[in-house]
Amino acid sequence: MIIVKISELIHDFKMKQQIQAREDNYNEYHLAMNYFTAFLMFIDICNVSSTIIRFTSVK
Repeated sequence: MIIVKISELIHDFKMKQQIQAREDNYNEYHLAMNYFTAFLMFIDICNVSSTIIRFTSVK
């Protein structure tokens, strides 16, 4: 009886660890995507601002 309980606890712990690992991977992926999106937006803003500077300096 006690051995069965211990094995169930170990199994539950392993399942929780797997779920936590999946959540961590999900969070890391979304954090990386957020940084990548911010980087692309920064490049976009730089391109727009350089275009504006180019148009204003032509006059």
